[in-house]
Amino acid sequence: MGNYETILFDLDGTLIDSSECITSAVQYSLKSVGISEPNTNNLLRFIGPPLRDSYKNYYSLDPQQIEHARESFRNFFIEFGIPLNSVYQGIPDLLWILRTTKAHLVVATTKPKDLAEKVLQHLDLLQYFEEIIGGTETGTHSTKSGIIKSAIQLNPRKASTDIVMVGDYKGDIIGANDNKIDSIAVTYGFSTKEELLLCNPTHTVESVSGLRNLLLNI
Repeated sequence: MGNYETILFDLDGTLIDSSECITSAVQYSLKSVGISEPNTNNLLRFIGPPLRDSYKNYYSLDPQQIEHARESFRNFFIEFGIPLNSVYQGIPDLLWILRTTKAHLVVATTKPKDLAEKVLQHLDLLQYFEEIIGGTETGTHSTKSGIIKSAIQLNPRKASTDIVMVGDYKGDIIGANDNKIDSIAVTYGFSTKEELLLCNPTHTVESVSGLRNLLLNI
């Protein structure tokens, strides 16, 4: 294994391609508050940030509309969305190898914990992770920095140099920097390489195989 004993993984755009699931759920939820958005490409920007922020920033929903839309999103996700997710090729093998090397693997995602667990279970990935830390609308877990902080606190005696955050979203990199740990920006997800580089990641990889080589020091 490489130099990292604990590896924090973002979920959407890092371990799995959730684009069809999330855009379909957002499209459905917007319709529930009277907004028609026929172009799901416009909804890809919902992948990564907290859902509440995206409804407010992109569609100017008021607090009551946001709560209604979030509930509709959740209902769609549970009833129809889970099978729409897929694993990036090479991820299961990478996770298996990392676990055999005794690495501590944690999912750190803005997605609510129960939804993340349902997706990981469906895709047969849940077995590889010691902990799933999901997002909430308030409190420490309302930001990616707070989620990462909680993940780090699972092993309070571990040196920060032993921990790395892997993600495709600028919040993953900013959150790692806020918590003074290394980061690996993956550009095969939903953010551009240019956007990620502006956040000063420790490493950048363009494929799952590149991620594998970096984590295993190949």
